[in-house]
This record gives sequence, structure tokens and C-alpha cells, in this order.
Amino acid sequence: MDVTNTKESGLETLIVNYLTQHNGYEEGRNEDYNKEYAIDEIRLFRFLQNTQPEELDKLGIFKNEQKKRSFLNRLQKELFKRGIIDILRNGIKAYPAEFIMFYLTPDENNEDAKTLFKKNIFSVTRQLHYSTDRDKQALDLCIFINGLPVITFELKNQLTKQNVEHAVQQYKDDRTPKEPLFPLNVVWFILLLTMLE
Repeated sequence: MDVTNTKESGLETLIVNYLTQHNGYEEGRNEDYNKEYAIDEIRLFRFLQNTQPEELDKLGIFKNEQKKRSFLNRLQKELFKRGIIDILRNGIKAYPAEFIMFYLTPDENNEDAKTLFKKNIFSVTRQLHYSTDRDKQALDLCIFINGLPVITFELKNQLTKQNVEHAVQQYKDDRTPKEPLFPLNVVWFILLLTMLE
């Protein structure tokens, strides 16, 4: 008989398995995450390469590390200024290139739009080590769209005497706005694992 994992890690596993097995998400890894720019760099560049290679070529991003950093600096500046939702809706200009950062849900009869929508990359990363100066700081889960962080989760478990207030306090005390991830307009979720009787 299977034993139910009532720890936070068990809830993490349930969420990640549901997203990856039933909703087409990829499971990210900490190695994919660029702490300096608060992005899943692997998926960001894979999305852009799969959808807009000619725009990437204009910038020479894969030919020169300085050009890559210049693009990432531009993206980060726009994320801080406009927010993630606006970037996903309206894209980003990095002269001489213009990038679409998310392909919208298509109309039923628009086959081209359906094809492009399927190129979006939805991913979830467990225990995301986000901190640029403290390696042990981690978020329970983070959801990315095309490499951009859109939702973070902090999970708490009543069986270990933790509740929503503990998670709120954790965000207040342990999540410094000096970290590149936190000034972004990301949605913060708190999930509470409760014992069902």
C-alpha cells in the first residue's frame, strides 16, 4: 500500500506531476535559472530560437557573450519598468530586433496561431534557489512562461504547525527586494496543506 507524503515536498510533487503530466509543462532545474537576471535562461533562449531566430541573429546573441548580456540587461530593465505581464503581452524591442515574448491563445480556426501558441514553453521549477548571495534561500515552486517568472509558491503544512501567517512572514522577512526576482510583478501564492478528516 502506498503511503501518502504529508510533507510540503509531497504537495510539491503533486503539483509538479499534475502540471507536467496533464498540462504540458516542463520541469525546470536550478541550473537553468540565471539568478542575476531572474529568468530561466535555457527556456527563454530556446523559445526565442524556435520562434524568432532571425531576430536573434540581428543581435548576434550566440556569437558574443557581451551581446547576450546586453540583451539580458535590456530585458531586465524593461521587466522592472513595465512588468512581466506587459512584456508577455507586448513583447520587447532591443534595437534592431523586436521580440514577441508570448503567443496568445488562438482562435479555433486560425491554424498558424495554434502552431505558434504551441511553441510557448510553460515550466515549473521546484526549490528554486533564487538568491544571488545566499545559496540556501529557495522558493518552493516557481512557474515560468517562456523563461520569465510569473508565479511563485510558498507551501505550508499544518501538520508541521505552520500556517498562512508563517508564509506571509517568510515573504516579508526572508525575501529581500534586493534580489532580482522580487521587484518584478510576479504573482505570489501561498498554499496551505491541511489534513482532511
